[in-house]
Amino acid sequence: MPDRQTTEPRPLVELIASRLREARRGRGLTLRSMSEKTGLSEPFLSRLERAQVSTSIANLILITRTIGIDLAALFQPEAEAAERKPYALSRAADRQPPHAVPAAGYTYQPVAAAWMGQLMDGFLLTFPRGEKGDVLTAHEGEELSFVLEGEILFRLGDEEIRLRAGDCFPWR
Repeated sequence: MPDRQTTEPRPLVELIASRLREARRGRGLTLRSMSEKTGLSEPFLSRLERAQVSTSIANLILITRTIGIDLAALFQPEAEAAERKPYALSRAADRQPPHAVPAAGYTYQPVAAAWMGQLMDGFLLTFPRGEKGDVLTAHEGEELSFVLEGEILFRLGDEEIRLRAGDCFPWR
């Protein structure tokens, strides 16, 4: 997939900040309790909710699961975020453009999300060509990585797994 950044980072950071703050408060959680549950510092969470910093998708997954909201709800227009169905239909023509994740140097594009009872989100991560990036994830559940183009080196513990275009890698 070609590298592209189609949104300005600032409005996205502000949107994520307001939705995180609203969801946390709506569930009666304090910044301190969020910090204890996620392992992220209280000052960092405060700055994130005030749009003073951005963060990685891995941290957003951790935070949204702790709060109990869908990751995709952070990026969707309000009407779409509220409407949940027992399936997800994702048409290429209707798909949102990729969002830059400034703290991590890649783009995030939801492709299948916001369906009732979902245990998985579908999204595309696009990494800049030739750049090394450490994307750390730690969350419950499973992942399925499918390389569309190029190659990527996964490190799981001490093991290194090189994936090339067309390779699929489900893991826990």
